[in-house]
Amino acid sequence: MVTLEQLRSIIIILAVNSVYAFELVFIVMWLAGRSKTTRLTFRKRVIYAFLSAVVALAVNLALSVVLLFAVDDTAGGSAIAISLFFGRRAAGGMLLLTSALIALSRIYFGEQSSSAVLAGLAIGIGCAWLVERNRSICDKFVEPSLALYDKIIDRFPEFRDIGF
Repeated sequence: MVTLEQLRSIIIILAVNSVYAFELVFIVMWLAGRSKTTRLTFRKRVIYAFLSAVVALAVNLALSVVLLFAVDDTAGGSAIAISLFFGRRAAGGMLLLTSALIALSRIYFGEQSSSAVLAGLAIGIGCAWLVERNRSICDKFVEPSLALYDKIIDRFPEFRDIGF
């Protein structure tokens, strides 16, 4: 039987370490894919997720200023998770679960109210949907960024050889 103190310890470990799942998924997706086309698709999805998080955090910040209270930064994590879910269901689903665990731990420890966490979730979902619906506009930033990345990596063939 798990004691309350053990459960609390597990929640702390999950809350502190689960944010690394986002970084790991980004790295794996950036390096994944056997063909150049697949790698490009995965890399675009990573950048869309990053853009979704930036938009969500900007909305979050704007609302914090206008409403004079902080909404939860679950917005960024849920934006990344939903954005990845649009293109890669397994990765997005895993990160959505991770985001939920982080949010629940914040509620459990009294760091955020449940309404603030729900507001952050709504912001994240909305911003990911917005980026997804406007990918053609986002590609005006994404494609030149990937072209610049390729130019830089081409100068270092040893990186290209290992999948970068």
